[in-house]
Amino acid sequence: MKNVFGLLLTVLLLSEASSIQAQPAVTWKKTPLQGAGMITSIAAYGGLVLAGTYTKGIYQSADGGGSWEQVNNGLTSMEIHALIIDDMHGVVIAGTARGAFKSTDWGTTWLPINGGLSSSGQNIEALAIMAANGLIAAGTNDGVYYLSPNASSWTAAGLQGKQVMAVTFDNASQIYAATVLPDALYHAAITSKNWTRSLTSITGVLAMTASTPQRIFAASSTVYASTDMGTTWNPTSYTSTIIFTLIHGLSGEIFVGDEGGVSASYNGGSTWAHLGIGEAPSQATALAIDDQGTLFAGTYGGAVYTSGTFSSGVDGAVTGVEAGSLGQSYPNPAQAQTTIPFSLRHGSDVRMTIVDPLGRTITTITPGRLEAGPHTLDIDLGPIRSGVYLYRLQADGIDATRMMTIVR
Repeated sequence: MKNVFGLLLTVLLLSEASSIQAQPAVTWKKTPLQGAGMITSIAAYGGLVLAGTYTKGIYQSADGGGSWEQVNNGLTSMEIHALIIDDMHGVVIAGTARGAFKSTDWGTTWLPINGGLSSSGQNIEALAIMAANGLIAAGTNDGVYYLSPNASSWTAAGLQGKQVMAVTFDNASQIYAATVLPDALYHAAITSKNWTRSLTSITGVLAMTASTPQRIFAASSTVYASTDMGTTWNPTSYTSTIIFTLIHGLSGEIFVGDEGGVSASYNGGSTWAHLGIGEAPSQATALAIDDQGTLFAGTYGGAVYTSGTFSSGVDGAVTGVEAGSLGQSYPNPAQAQTTIPFSLRHGSDVRMTIVDPLGRTITTITPGRLEAGPHTLDIDLGPIRSGVYLYRLQADGIDATRMMTIVR
């Protein structure tokens, strides 16, 4: 089957904007990607942003979307359908028109990872990740496949023989999928290959997301919601000529990208607001939100728009770090210095290590024994070159890793 993005180009040119009225709540920063054409997918974490395109491969930004470069080393297909960043394991997966590719250096270089798929050139339509453990699901032209963390091959997960256009996890126990020809919605336990077809008939679903295990969303020309784990689906008030992408935010928001731009619901789909002030994105074909709540929108015209943050309580302050955890460094991206917040449940010796994408130790900080409670470490970045790095906290039974970006 011809890829859906190619079929939609004419529709985009003829479509009118969504009827939802704009509410002046979001200011966008626009960055054109030279020669990129249609943006089909975006993934973002810790200052790293990757944008997949319909014909030009993948672009990478190490400064939160400010500047971009093409990173197609190792790719044999330039038609990118989906991107996933597994920050827990330092891996990026790209789904293309001719197979899947894996990067262990944050998208700079790529290697094919097609073992276990029905063919090495399999069409990967969609990707989803289970945040709790890093399990990745791929929707393909031959069903659903799983890629476990650190695995070198995929495992068939069911719906083989069906064209799967969208997949999502609920981060509890279920996976959801949308197929075409025939058009149907399915759900299954993550540990099972036995899929159940929804009792509700919906055609043309291209995107799915889950804001909570109790509320799953699917989008065709209408956004639908399920509150019974995919058994039935009910339409929300949001309609459009065509909806390209659907994601959830850090605080349960739902974001829609369509020919009219970007819209959001803050109450589970009951009401919607168009997000825009000044030059807002139109024809939003890809969306992503990073770990700080920054929203990225890719467009049909080859630009990436960056918004302010949408996450309540994510402000980089140490008071927002849960006890026994590692917080996001700030500022991020950073130049000369960064601050790393963390919190201990008990007094403990502390070790913080910064490593590059190849796993080489750049610097190690050992502040000694610290008491229980919130803490910060101020790190001098003077001798460290620009790039994407990991920082690892080992203390109080914690072994946690997060990502940061350094720019000069």
